[in-house]
Amino acid sequence: MKWVVDAYLRFCKMCSSGTYVFRLCFPLETRIEQVLHQLRERKAKVMYDFRTETWNIVQCR
Repeated sequence: MKWVVDAYLRFCKMCSSGTYVFRLCFPLETRIEQVLHQLRERKAKVMYDFRTETWNIVQCR
């Protein structure tokens, strides 16, 4: 589950101008559930970035 939290935090930083916007008033657990829901519905996916050697959650096209 730690990789989900780490990827989620990077995802939020990357998506401030993108489709996914999270309200800061939600607790972390709620925001993680939102990301997991988007992953299940294939609206987002987890990808590995070889340049930075990190896992990231990105919007599906």
